[in-house]
Amino acid sequence: TQLTLASEIQQKAEGLALEYQQAEGLNATETQEALDLMVDYFTILSNGGFVAPAMQNEINGILDAIAGSVSPLASTIHFTVNGTLSGSDPTFNRPVGAVYDALDICRTQGDLSAVGTAVYYQVIEFTVQQAGDVDIEVITGGFDTYLVLYCDFNPASPLDNLIVGNDDSGAGLLSRINIPNLPVGVYYAVVSSFGNGAVGNFEIEFRSDGGVLALDVQPLPVPFNSWWAIGVFMALGMVFVLRRLVW
Repeated sequence: TQLTLASEIQQKAEGLALEYQQAEGLNATETQEALDLMVDYFTILSNGGFVAPAMQNEINGILDAIAGSVSPLASTIHFTVNGTLSGSDPTFNRPVGAVYDALDICRTQGDLSAVGTAVYYQVIEFTVQQAGDVDIEVITGGFDTYLVLYCDFNPASPLDNLIVGNDDSGAGLLSRINIPNLPVGVYYAVVSSFGNGAVGNFEIEFRSDGGVLALDVQPLPVPFNSWWAIGVFMALGMVFVLRRLVW
């Protein structure tokens, strides 16, 4: 199933408004005003409209206030990943509404986003070598991030093997996933964006207190200028075989 654009934006704005209320001690009227402002703001962005400077300044003030209220689940940094989401990356229809279930973490769940229908994404594979509390946080980003964690990732079936997703639990519009006592295994963190077409730099911290995490680095392809060496070794091997057969 797929959420409507309006309902997805409403959910996003409500989450941010709650964080803003808690950070600034707002009353009900002030919180509602902030909520309405953010609904208008994200609706304009999602429809490709122009955001007036005055509105952008108000939104920036809200996001700055929220950024100061963030506290991590885990503090021990195991590794950091820096990258750039760009127009050359593949796209997928990201999920929304996925929640963590300790009894069944690798399940089919959530809905397809009506806002992020073709977002650029990158995949970070890592291994939990010893179970522990895990905190994956986008600590810097030049766009409105969305982070999803999978047991196994297939962009053609983005609701399968889905552990949890997050939009704005980090600072401002950045994402953060908190999971207590994540079991040993291989996992896939997929970094993308809230809306289509967003690009920019990002930095993600993988933290765990009590657990052990390791970044899985895929082997690099053999450089083109090394193929001649491989050919030489293969030729020498064939010569050796032929000589053995003749003798």
